[in-house]
Amino acid sequence: MTQTTNTQLDGLRTEDPERKAQQKLRLDFLNALHAAFKGVRFFPPQNESVVQKIDRLFELMQQLFGAEGACNIEHVHSFLMLNGSRLKTDVAGLVPYNFMMETMSKLKTGTISLEPTITFDELRNFLYVFAAIDPKDSGEDTFKMFQDGIQREGLSCVSIETEDEQSVASRNAELRRHSVDIYFRSISVAKSILQNAHAGKAVNFRKAKRAVQTMVDIAMKDEFFLLALSSIKNYDEYTYNHSTNVAVLSITFGQHLGLSKQMLSKLGMAALLHDIGKIDIDKEVLNKSGKLSRDEWEILKAHPLMGVKKLLKTGELNEVLIRAITVAFQHHKRVDLQGYPQTKSTRELNLFSKIVAIADCYDALTTPRVYRSRSYSAAEALGIMLDDSGTMFDPLLLNRFAFFLSLYPVGTVLQVDTGEVALVYRVRHTLELLDRPMVKTLTDGAGNRIEPLTADLNDRDADGKFKRNVVSVLPPAKYFKNLDEYFGML
Repeated sequence: MTQTTNTQLDGLRTEDPERKAQQKLRLDFLNALHAAFKGVRFFPPQNESVVQKIDRLFELMQQLFGAEGACNIEHVHSFLMLNGSRLKTDVAGLVPYNFMMETMSKLKTGTISLEPTITFDELRNFLYVFAAIDPKDSGEDTFKMFQDGIQREGLSCVSIETEDEQSVASRNAELRRHSVDIYFRSISVAKSILQNAHAGKAVNFRKAKRAVQTMVDIAMKDEFFLLALSSIKNYDEYTYNHSTNVAVLSITFGQHLGLSKQMLSKLGMAALLHDIGKIDIDKEVLNKSGKLSRDEWEILKAHPLMGVKKLLKTGELNEVLIRAITVAFQHHKRVDLQGYPQTKSTRELNLFSKIVAIADCYDALTTPRVYRSRSYSAAEALGIMLDDSGTMFDPLLLNRFAFFLSLYPVGTVLQVDTGEVALVYRVRHTLELLDRPMVKTLTDGAGNRIEPLTADLNDRDADGKFKRNVVSVLPPAKYFKNLDEYFGML
């Protein structure tokens, strides 16, 4: 078995050397900012290590000014933007990324702008102002304290703006309405394609491509919310709902891996069509509550090959269709080359097939099915899948997928040990905080419904103990009247 490597992923992220160099510069700048901040927080300005860290940051900032003409850092809801475009990071950069997001959030700062005229001394003084404010002790005046410190030091080359909460809320609400609309439209598109394929009619891929491209656009703005949509489960139309969920999971995970926009679109199409071979299988077999007979199992195992035949009849071969055919054929093949369909090939599985196989299994495990007494929580499903790491699933990709989702994905409703019920609205992609998401409390400790309040499960009391700990996962339907209310809270 050959495991996917980071080098192989790099080939799908971008083929433009200039763009790769720009992305590296932006990540190096973020890492240097984090390192300098940590230095000034604990040591005086004369410390040799601090001087070196600030010097490195200053050097990278000058390169950034030369390449992009500006250095504007924005905290926009769930992600960071640098000079107007979203800042993407790899695993190594997650700690600096999360640090900057959380620090700007606690300081109630939406934008930090540094002018090209900034000197080394001014940068150093700004960092000491930035590091001096402790949000835990500052009440509601953190932004004012930040602003006052900048003015006190006479830093005219630095400007900050508070986050316009009303504007952000309006922008987020519009994005979410659009996301929900495209999600259900994608289910409708999947249904149309599969039903036409079943009836032997021509399949129009234009609508599917538009739906997938829109999902990719949304993922590049806010993958958290798009990911939360995959928590929608519909047993009556499982195949169509499942196909869309697998597309959402694959696209958002691919975005997390850093795949290019073009590759995300191709991945999304392949994911949406991965189960097209099931459309001709009798529902009595697909939804059988008891154990399948040998003949029924053979019928089910034939669906990847049936999917290939269906897709070959849909039109002229192009790269998108070839990738979809490959994924349809391989998504039940294991990385140890067992699984089905059985072949003599020893060739490594396609990367898209590995991603879709993970998304396919995860959505199936977390969806109620007639042949299973219950669906599994995210943590349970990931635990089951991790037991098959290296045999059924690619170990690198599966670990990254678990890291991406966290133990309690966005949209999970939690019972915490204070008696409160809370909704996860943001997760952290750091190993030690996978079980410590940011939440909105839905009830007080006595179980009474309240106006939602944000809380951080990583917050500790004066004794250093966590203020809240997860007790269990609860069904969202118990606390939300409809999907609008549920998704409006995220």
